[in-house]
Amino acid sequence: MGAFRYKALNGDGKLIKGVMEGDSDRQIRGVLRQRQLRPVEVEAANEALQAGRRLPLRIFSRRLAASDLALITRQLATLVASA
Repeated sequence: MGAFRYKALNGDGKLIKGVMEGDSDRQIRGVLRQRQLRPVEVEAANEALQAGRRLPLRIFSRRLAASDLALITRQLATLVASA
C-alpha cells in the first residue's frame, strides 16, 4: 500500500485536500467517489511520507494572541487534571 495525495471537490464545490493510503490512484478515486467527492487530482505522495515520516501538523494557520493561547492552555490543563 502506498500513500496518495488528493484534491477533490465536495457537493458545494469546495476544494478538499488530503492524504489517503491505497493500492493505486484508481482505488483512491473510487473511495473519493463513494464519499460523494469529485476527484480533481490524485498523485503518489513523496518518498518521505511513504517511508513513514510524518508531515508537519498545522493546527493554526495564523498566530494566536497571547490571551487565546493562555485560555487554550488552561482548558487543556483542566482536561488533563480531570483524567
